Amino acid sequence: MKYALGNMLNGAGGLNADQLALDLQFAADKTLTARRGPTPILTRGSTATFVGSNGLIQTAAVNAARFDHDPVTLASRGLLIEEGRTNLSLYSGEIVIGAGWGASATTSIVDGLGPDENNAYRIAETTATASHNLGNSGGTTASSATSVVLGTVYTGSIFIKKVSGSVDWIQVTLGSGGFGTVQYANFNIGNGTVGNSAGLASGTSPRIENYGNGWYRLSISATATATTATNNVVLGFIQNTNGTTRLPSYAGSTSNSILASLCQFEAGSFATSYIPTTTSALARSADVCSITGAGFTGMWNALEGSLFTSAIFNAPVGSSIDQIAVDVNDATTANRLRYFRNVNNSFPRMLNTSNSTTDVDIVGVLALSSFVTQKFSTGFNSNDYVLYVNNAQIGTDNLATLPISPTTFTIGTSGVGVTPIIPLNGTIASIRYYKKRLSNQKLQALTV
Repeated sequence: MKYALGNMLNGAGGLNADQLALDLQFAADKTLTARRGPTPILTRGSTATFVGSNGLIQTAAVNAARFDHDPVTLASRGLLIEEGRTNLSLYSGEIVIGAGWGASATTSIVDGLGPDENNAYRIAETTATASHNLGNSGGTTASSATSVVLGTVYTGSIFIKKVSGSVDWIQVTLGSGGFGTVQYANFNIGNGTVGNSAGLASGTSPRIENYGNGWYRLSISATATATTATNNVVLGFIQNTNGTTRLPSYAGSTSNSILASLCQFEAGSFATSYIPTTTSALARSADVCSITGAGFTGMWNALEGSLFTSAIFNAPVGSSIDQIAVDVNDATTANRLRYFRNVNNSFPRMLNTSNSTTDVDIVGVLALSSFVTQKFSTGFNSNDYVLYVNNAQIGTDNLATLPISPTTFTIGTSGVGVTPIIPLNGTIASIRYYKKRLSNQKLQALTV
């Protein structure tokens, strides 16, 4: 039975009883080329980074797809789709005191390679009795020069590695001029855990991500307390204790050191893929991936169908934005079918809009976790909609009309012409579209 069902769902053996019209296997194939049906087009107006199959941070060219990997297991995650962001930390990969970096009772020297195989920097305490820290100014000199706006949430991140025999605890905070003297988070870079924190943006938590080979990415999010110029990411030593003081003062030791690399400061409530900078801030454009024109009209059935998507959401649970997996539309908001992780509560949700009337709104009651695979499937025809997520039926609707004359199948974002553009901010492993409304049994089996 399992073999037969698999063959039917995948259209194997040339039978294609379920009318599989689109089969995209991004994680397995590491290409946009479809196994069946039209191949989507991806655009992005800038270069962008991702984790390659070797676990290292690499750069993709303008308009090149990014097939992201787990930096520890090297498992392929699939197609990376993100919103546009700007890194306001200058000299983000050159942590040299005086070149955009200011220091208090610390030193910096090149020592080894970072997670992108460029220079890493050993940051060490001096013997002074002082606060031991190093901060990015956002300028070309070591003075506060990062412009922040009152009430806006910003995220700072930096890659850190423990030096053998040295400190485990390290602190990340944001410049006091723009964020006050309360906010901070402590991180244990020996075992990859988060310690004490305070003053961070509502609904956010400090995060430590394992990037392999001893490297961790540490990130915090805080709300600007003023419209001003400030330092951005500040890296502080804390006497190797999980204390409750921001940047404490004490007599330092030159034997206390860490390795640091790749700093980023961006507007938003979570860290996105690293954006390298030198003498000026640098923007990464949004990824837009879609099937339009003859490719779309040749595969789409206006009367019925089924969709399956396997995705990983990188935004944190409770994020203040929706995260769209698939959006089929007419390049407006009048006719749309989409499913996504819902704003704030992170529940799975599906909406159907026909002739500007939303007649399907199926929403779950449990939050979808971040950084793990989530599987969606839906079947639809007139007055017969259903949504499954992770082997569970989320809901049904028997009073619905399919979108009228859709033209666009967008992957990981809302459609072009649909405003605002809402990104997945994560990876898509696979997508399948069938020109037939599959049975509920088959739809559920897809999400196991």
